[in-house]
Amino acid sequence: MTELVIISDNNKKLADVYKVFKKWLFMTDTSVLDMILATYLSNQKVGTPVWLIIVAQSGDTKSELIRTLIGLPNIIFIDNMTVNSFVSGHEKGEDLFSQIVEKSVVIIIPDVAVLSSKTPNQKNEIWAQFRNLYDGFLSKRTGMKSKHSEDFHVTLIGGATPDFRSQYIINNHLGSRELLFSPIERSGYLNNKLNKAMENDNYEEQMRKELREILHTFLKNIKLKTININENENKELNDFLNEQVNRLRNLRATASIDYYSGTIKGEINIETPTRAKKQLKRIIEALLSLDENYDIEKAKNIVKRIVESSGNQLRMSIMNEFEKHPNIPYSISKLSEILRANKKSITIQLNFLWQLEWLNKFEIEEKVCGRLMLIPYFERKNTQ
Repeated sequence: MTELVIISDNNKKLADVYKVFKKWLFMTDTSVLDMILATYLSNQKVGTPVWLIIVAQSGDTKSELIRTLIGLPNIIFIDNMTVNSFVSGHEKGEDLFSQIVEKSVVIIIPDVAVLSSKTPNQKNEIWAQFRNLYDGFLSKRTGMKSKHSEDFHVTLIGGATPDFRSQYIINNHLGSRELLFSPIERSGYLNNKLNKAMENDNYEEQMRKELREILHTFLKNIKLKTININENENKELNDFLNEQVNRLRNLRATASIDYYSGTIKGEINIETPTRAKKQLKRIIEALLSLDENYDIEKAKNIVKRIVESSGNQLRMSIMNEFEKHPNIPYSISKLSEILRANKKSITIQLNFLWQLEWLNKFEIEEKVCGRLMLIPYFERKNTQ
């Protein structure tokens, strides 16, 4: 195994942070907390920014975790958005323009649902501004007045419920600039969450104070590490990132779909994942910066979870099923039964994976309702 080449001027353990957070919140898996810390930390370097959306059910403490960042010097907190939030075009408009330009900032939006009340046109304009914000460009003209800047660096941390996927990701508003992270729910998760919440009843103010104090103290002294990856240094990690971004491009591929037949119309749009690789590398760097003994395998598993969270969820489930049983062919009906999804949705995603050359497709003659019919089957393409 190739040894990681890391340059760092400071390391600090996470033990105290974990202890305080577990005192107040039910937390068997610290991955969500680690990702929020790592995304914040990634802002220390200019270049391709990391934009993270935590996707979890309502009441899952994601907003509470994100809000602990409020009060840090480079944080911009947003609890409501309009088409004029970032740049109004007015010379003295009440917008965030002056807080962003010529700075490196972290915008936090604990609940992206603030967009749900907007009209479709307003949403489109707001997301267009987000795209420009990510790319380091803000500009707006109102009458004879205009504002323009290309001198800033923005990281974003947001929280959303699962319906965010259908509202924003399917429509590709951010053009695959964002990464998603969904926590894994384990047995007894809900009851333990509820019990812990009731234990803290009437102590919310003290809880928030302690969480914020430990987090701010911890982050004050952490410096982002640099990992060199190429064919000669950290080749194993470089290969891992290549594998993950290739998986991500399959999960995020889009196309026009004939929903009646479940077929793909025209060419499939597949991103060139250079931006994604830079983002995932930055996340690995930031995770390893959180503690001198941070487990590289834990960091890799978090990256894998980001990749699986950031693309089409049904397509991801189908890919996982074929990877578990690479030598077994599946019919549409069988996958529908296993994954508890309707056949039309399964058909669409299988056609995606077939056209992406991730699956092979063939037909077998079978008797259905007394008639011989050709039934399509799919199998994992030989990757050797």
